[in-house]
Amino acid sequence: MGVAPAAYFEAAWLSDDRIALARPESGRNSTIVLVNTKGQEIGTVDRPKPPHCDGQIFSALTRLGTGELGFAEECEIDATGETRSTFLAYDPLTTNVRELGPASERPKVAVWSPGNVHAWYTAEGSLCATIYEFQADQGGPPSDHPSSITVDAQGHSFPLGEDLAAAPDRCTRFARSDYPVLGSGDELSAFVSFAGGMEGQERIDLPWALVSFSDQQTKTVLDGVVEPRGLGLAADDAFTFSGQIGGLTGLWRIWPDGTGLTRLGDEDLPLLAMSPDAKHVVAIVQGELTPNPQAQPSMVVTYDLTPVLESK
Repeated sequence: MGVAPAAYFEAAWLSDDRIALARPESGRNSTIVLVNTKGQEIGTVDRPKPPHCDGQIFSALTRLGTGELGFAEECEIDATGETRSTFLAYDPLTTNVRELGPASERPKVAVWSPGNVHAWYTAEGSLCATIYEFQADQGGPPSDHPSSITVDAQGHSFPLGEDLAAAPDRCTRFARSDYPVLGSGDELSAFVSFAGGMEGQERIDLPWALVSFSDQQTKTVLDGVVEPRGLGLAADDAFTFSGQIGGLTGLWRIWPDGTGLTRLGDEDLPLLAMSPDAKHVVAIVQGELTPNPQAQPSMVVTYDLTPVLESK
């Protein structure tokens, strides 16, 4: 794609010819730009920075079942040292932005139910990642809490979500969980990694397992993934993800029953998102490291999965 160079850090494929990209701006701010599949900028999401916010960072971009762009706003307040996170929805037809509700933690990635009333989102970065659930209850205030799902994987049983606010170091104790996705039957899947008492940098090389949940049961699809970076479902229901397996980095796919593991590309993709028809992938490839991470260039690329889908 011929997208103008920038340090893009988020992407969501909204429609056949519209992709949303988040990029950093000066002064702890960010912008969401809209581009077509040729990479030409066709607009921006108009979300003025609230007066009480000293910094405004957008995250957790995703396509909602309503056709809107779902995203989170992180409002940094210097006077109190706090960060307030809010889930928002942008309507590309009316260009209006509406609030879906507050998040108790900073969302990294999120997946929403078709009616935009229930979301699973990852809080914190890779070393302390854990999955929370947001519920916009009808007629009452939204609820937000660590996911109560019990995971049975990697030879251990542990919670999918852990309360970061209750931890002295704001990190998980038992395990990590990241990149939640919903299947066609609203079946939740995610990457999980048992910590085994390890902390901080000791967790970097710990393997992750791709698991699915159904009827309170955990099914391990694949174990041994190092540093997974995104997860999606293709049109044939195969999982598509970025990560390292057996020392090989790249874009991978695997069937829900754990068969057919295939490497589709060899690039290190820190982020990926599926197209609405689930036949294409948009991803961000980071350029060479620079002293200023906000100025680090990145490329926006797309992958056509059609040949793989048609050859099954």
